[in-house]
Amino acid sequence: MEGVKESGAAGVVDAGAGDQPPPDDLELAPYGWMRDAKTKTWRARKKAGRAGLPAAKPEDDGGQAPDQGQAAAPAGRDPEPARLSSAQPGKNAPPKITQETRDDIAGIVALLYSLPADFLVMMDPYCFGALNQSLEQVIDATVPIICRSQLVVDFVTGKQGLILYIKLAAALRPFLTAVWAHHVIHIVTLEKDEEGHAVVQREDWSAYTAA
Repeated sequence: MEGVKESGAAGVVDAGAGDQPPPDDLELAPYGWMRDAKTKTWRARKKAGRAGLPAAKPEDDGGQAPDQGQAAAPAGRDPEPARLSSAQPGKNAPPKITQETRDDIAGIVALLYSLPADFLVMMDPYCFGALNQSLEQVIDATVPIICRSQLVVDFVTGKQGLILYIKLAAALRPFLTAVWAHHVIHIVTLEKDEEGHAVVQREDWSAYTAA
């Protein structure tokens, strides 16, 4: 071949014109030529590059053939980024709650409402009286909302969750009821008897009806 010098091994030639590869030769190098950095010679590629492109030029392969399990990436092109699917099945699905747990939640919600019920009826017997009449339907509509979150379910039903606050509110209920009646709606007053002792006087409005 013109411009190259044949070497002893088949498909291997010495560079005769600087770093220019030898001319195409379908017999000696059907997949093109590659430069062996160690021996400073050109040798035929043993396979085609990725997607039919010439394989990447190795810096120094020690005269060994490229790894069959590795394909050279196209020059000047970054690999495609990994993409996460936005649709992850089951991620937003509500947790599975047993009927027994649902009944427990309904009971706790009813207990929770019963604590301020006296205050509410005292404040507005007309409006909160209507709420009392539909309380069961309100609880039935509240339970599925709570059951949409396992975290909320665990808080409501757990021994260290909402029940602790309910117990505290139940213990404070008599005190809070007395404060409400005495200092807010003033249906209870304190009078002093002849000896100066405080006497509780409760207003009796039972003879009056709500307008």
